[in-house]
Amino acid sequence: MKNCFIVCPIGAEGTSQRKRSDQLLKYVITPVCEQKGYEIKRSDLIPGVDKINQTIIDCLVNSDLVIADLSDHNPNAFFELGYRTALSKPLIHVIEEGQPIPFDVGNIRTIFYDLTDLDKTEKTKERLAETIDAISIIENDGMVESEDVKNSGSSTENLTQQQQYLNWIINGILSIKDDLSELKKIAVNSNNTMLEQIVSIFTNQMRNMSNPQDKAVEIFFEGGFQKSSKSYGHF
Repeated sequence: MKNCFIVCPIGAEGTSQRKRSDQLLKYVITPVCEQKGYEIKRSDLIPGVDKINQTIIDCLVNSDLVIADLSDHNPNAFFELGYRTALSKPLIHVIEEGQPIPFDVGNIRTIFYDLTDLDKTEKTKERLAETIDAISIIENDGMVESEDVKNSGSSTENLTQQQQYLNWIINGILSIKDDLSELKKIAVNSNNTMLEQIVSIFTNQMRNMSNPQDKAVEIFFEGGFQKSSKSYGHF
C-alpha cells in the first residue's frame, strides 16, 4: 500500500485547530485516500514524534503523496511544505475556505474545504479524488525513462526535471477543468449560446489529445464533466 503523509497545523488537544485538523482527516482525507489505496500518516499519530525531526523528514522524503493544509499559515506546516516542494514530489495543497492563500504558492492549485457544509465537503472530496487520479495516471504513464535519460550521466537530475514538468501538467490540467466548469456555469446562467459552443469545441479538442499525459484530461471529461452536465442540462 502507498503512503500519504499529512502536513497540517495540529494544535494542542481540545483546541479548535486540533478539532478542525482531526475532522479534515476523518471526513475528507482518510476516506478518499483509503479508496485510492493510500495509508495515512500524520506526525502526531507517529509514536514518539512531537516536532519536526528526522522521522518527519523521512516521511516527507519517502511518502508517495503529501497533502498539505495551508490553513492558519502554520510555521511548522510551511517548513514541511517547503521541504516537500523542494523534492519535486507529488504534493496537494488544501486550505480552509475563507483563508488567504500565501502569495508564494498562490499560483499552485489549492483545494478549498468547508467542514460546516456537507455539500461543500463532498465537493472537496471529489476534487481531492480527481487530483490523486491525475497524479497516479501521469506517474504511471509518464514516468518512463526516455533513451536520453537512460544514456545521460545525470539521470537523477533529468528525472527531477521530469517530475517538475509532470507536476506542472497536473496543475495545468486541473486548472483547465476548473476554468471550463466556471465557463459552463456562466453559459448556463446567461444562456449564451456562443459561449456554450466555444466551451464545447474546446472540450472536444481536449478529448482528442493522444499523448500519455493527456489521459488525465480524458478521465475528467468522461467523469466529472458528464456528471456536471446532468445538473446543468447542457452539453
